[in-house]
Amino acid sequence: MRYLISALLLSILLFTVAEAQTVTFNVNMKPMLEDSSFVPGQDVLRVTGNIYPLGPNQFVQLRDTSPRDSIFSAEVRFTNPQPNEVLEYTFQILRPENQIERERGMRRIPLRSTDMDLPPIYFNAFAW
Repeated sequence: MRYLISALLLSILLFTVAEAQTVTFNVNMKPMLEDSSFVPGQDVLRVTGNIYPLGPNQFVQLRDTSPRDSIFSAEVRFTNPQPNEVLEYTFQILRPENQIERERGMRRIPLRSTDMDLPPIYFNAFAW
């Protein structure tokens, strides 16, 4: 009986883990770093969206882990995404004195059962 309960708990844990998805957001900040319109340590790049753990007042900060490439990244783990659920997200720059520079529009990606590493994009650049 004890083994049956342990096996049941393990299968529930594995099922829960299998339903999570990690999305890696990447933003190429090179042009803004070169013209000093983005100043690391003073300005903060963040992502917000419509699905927890992102939300109207919930952000994840992107960081430049390899300063030579100017790519700012953040991994966000979405637990239990629904089938065909679409993540709407946008990047923001938090400036001193809490001024927020927002992108012009929302970006959209369907959440899947596999992790995604999004290609680097430029802040506020949209291909129409």
